[in-house]
Amino acid sequence: MVRKCTSILVGFILSAFIISMLILNISSYINRSNPEYISSIGPYKIMKVITGSMIPAIDVGDIIIAKEPDIDSLRVGDIITFRIPGNILVTHRIVDIRQDGSFITKGDANLQEDTGIWVGESNIVGKYEFRIPGGASVIDSFKDYCGLILFFMLLSFIVPKMNIKQIISAFYSKTSM
Repeated sequence: MVRKCTSILVGFILSAFIISMLILNISSYINRSNPEYISSIGPYKIMKVITGSMIPAIDVGDIIIAKEPDIDSLRVGDIITFRIPGNILVTHRIVDIRQDGSFITKGDANLQEDTGIWVGESNIVGKYEFRIPGGASVIDSFKDYCGLILFFMLLSFIVPKMNIKQIISAFYSKTSM
């Protein structure tokens, strides 16, 4: 009984993850003409890491999740994502806070602080919350027809095995004992 409930729950979680990744890809595709668009789920912004400036904390190919911060709560050591000229997103660590409230940042793998870049409230996109290691490969797999076909095949095997009523009844039978 426990094994079946666990199997159903894992299938449900996997399906929810895959469906949310597909929705993110579709929304990114639809909004690709807007260079300032960042995929998000509620207050959480989802971004793909394409450089190694934050290794070992964040690797190339990871997906990072950031949330719009309260600027006054940012401290030295926090990792933030900000926009620089050319509409480029950069995710680096705060190493100092200037008197005017702007931030000095540096990538963990970089030898020097970021120079010539003003980082302040107006260009901060979010504060790093967590990462999904290698998550970009999952998202990228949905960008071609083979990935979509694989997604629908996987979904066709998982969804029929899911029975929400069984999950709920198993949960309540365990908690009522």
